[in-house]
Amino acid sequence: ASAKVITVTVKDYATSADVTVSNAQICAGSSAVLMASSLTVTQPVFTWYSDASLTSVAFVGPTFTVTGLTANTTYYVTVKGDNKCENTAADAKVVTVTVNPLATTTDIILNGDNIACAGSSVVLTATSPTVTNPVFTWYSDAALTNVSFIGANFTTPTLTTTTTYYVTVKGDNKCENAAGTARAITLTVKPV
Repeated sequence: ASAKVITVTVKDYATSADVTVSNAQICAGSSAVLMASSLTVTQPVFTWYSDASLTSVAFVGPTFTVTGLTANTTYYVTVKGDNKCENTAADAKVVTVTVNPLATTTDIILNGDNIACAGSSVVLTATSPTVTNPVFTWYSDAALTNVSFIGANFTTPTLTTTTTYYVTVKGDNKCENAAGTARAITLTVKPV
């Protein structure tokens, strides 16, 4: 009698080290694109879960577009392929999407004279006690469409009439103010 040879290939489980993906930061209500890759799994298939026990599939594929988040959210990514079985729940790759709130007027402190003589300019300075690595933008309109300057120390152009500027801030932990929540400063111009 002749025996048949059967080869059984035993694949290892993928680990979190087999998945490359970065955490993301977004502004409340905006979207983020999360991209997974693997250098160790051939023909990888990525599955994104919304729970640590890997029971609720949020998306299947390498590029996951996340929309509508209003709070920090964690996803768990697994991979399987020709040479690896899907990660176990204990070894999924954890990805966090940090949702930053919009800055408000209380995030901005302004210093400088708010009275000027006609034909002069004023130096205004913005600081923030709450925003990490703040970037200030100075606008000439309340709708925040006309940028006058980007930076903390703004020297106005020569003033001839009373003028209002609107300042926003953004940074590592806050997104830029929306129109209506910028810090306004009105510069009163006195005739010479």
